[in-house]
Amino acid sequence: MKLQLASLLFALGYLPPLRAQVTFDPINGHYYEIVAANGITWDHANAGASSMNYAGLPGHLVTIGDSEENTFISGLLNFPSLAYWAGGYQDPKNPLSLTDSMAGWKWVHNEGAIPTDNSGLGFAHWGIYSGGREPNDNGGAGSEQYLALISYATAQKYPGGWGDYKNVTPSSVIWNDDAGDGGHAAGYVVEFEAVPEPASTHCLMLGAAFSFCLFRKVFFHARSRTVLPQSKT
Repeated sequence: MKLQLASLLFALGYLPPLRAQVTFDPINGHYYEIVAANGITWDHANAGASSMNYAGLPGHLVTIGDSEENTFISGLLNFPSLAYWAGGYQDPKNPLSLTDSMAGWKWVHNEGAIPTDNSGLGFAHWGIYSGGREPNDNGGAGSEQYLALISYATAQKYPGGWGDYKNVTPSSVIWNDDAGDGGHAAGYVVEFEAVPEPASTHCLMLGAAFSFCLFRKVFFHARSRTVLPQSKT
């Protein structure tokens, strides 16, 4: 369905010219931009992403909903560097988030909860290493409450640390909980969503179909209507 919608938008000429740093994903119809900003905090990255726009589409820190999107992001980040901020965080309104590394994770942009079990409902790709896995509050309870993305090349660059992740592959960005101070940050990933929400999309398509049918009925029927002579009484 996503691919069909993206193809429809392309056929209608909806897709704007890409900026040099913006990449289009034809599978979900979204745009992505990598912003280099060494040492940026998560809060500043979140504010920066939310202030950006592309072709009238508002930006936000990237939210990753499935393995296809994770793979696509991997292709954008597959070079040696540090971590990049994504739009995941532990909800400060959840009292467990300060004591439980796996509690209260959610996405920005009102996109719901983030599972902490890689095999559970929804999608997650937290790093798995010998003796444990992310998220782990490595600096103590409540020390790492923000989601950072680590590329394959980055992990390989740091053996004994991120390089020990068992589920690192060239096509798979690894998720890591991190402090929001920017000590490991090289920048952040911005997402611009071109495809409306499903309900809005359905309404848009139904409205377009209705308008076309109405136009066809009025225009074509008007042209083909034949006036018959009236019979005399």
